[in-house]
Amino acid sequence: AAARSTLTKDDVVKALESRVVGWQAAAVDGVPEPPDSGPNRTPGRSKKPAEPKREPGLVGSYYNLPPGSSELPQSKPVFQRIDQSLNFAWKSASPVPRIHADWFGVRWTGLIHFDSTGTYSFRITHDDGVRIWIGGAKAYDLWHAFDGVRTADFRVQEQGWTPLIVEFYEAKTFADIRLEWALPGAPDFALVPAAALAHNPQ
Repeated sequence: AAARSTLTKDDVVKALESRVVGWQAAAVDGVPEPPDSGPNRTPGRSKKPAEPKREPGLVGSYYNLPPGSSELPQSKPVFQRIDQSLNFAWKSASPVPRIHADWFGVRWTGLIHFDSTGTYSFRITHDDGVRIWIGGAKAYDLWHAFDGVRTADFRVQEQGWTPLIVEFYEAKTFADIRLEWALPGAPDFALVPAAALAHNPQ
């Protein structure tokens, strides 16, 4: 019979150290590969999860409303398009094809990007009602006949892309909406830029 080899304690330590060095060398972007699970395993490169695909602008879903009603339906919209920003002064005209000039509503859905945490101030110019949700939390709600400007503060806890929903309805006569913000510490308001608004394509 073949003679059995005898491993010393020093041999075992050296073998483990060699394995750890090989493991660390396979690290990518600071995330190490786990140690080999078998003698034939080839260390691979760790992969970062792919970010969701985003495209510029918010999805605008336009609805005709029954006279006297301000509730936006959940059904298929009459007209849908991508709006790069919220800055519309329709006045007494129809906003888009097949939508009435009075008694209509719009629901914009997508994402808004915050470069930093802190308190953002929003300035909303509208005629008539507007509701806003950021990250699932209601940030603004003035859902009745109105013509003017209001402000609202929103505390951002985490930077990056966050879900955004803006609802608008028009009763009679003039219609407009403009969404501006002031970044944390900034003294002035500016239109929320197209670069900060996006959507995930279906």
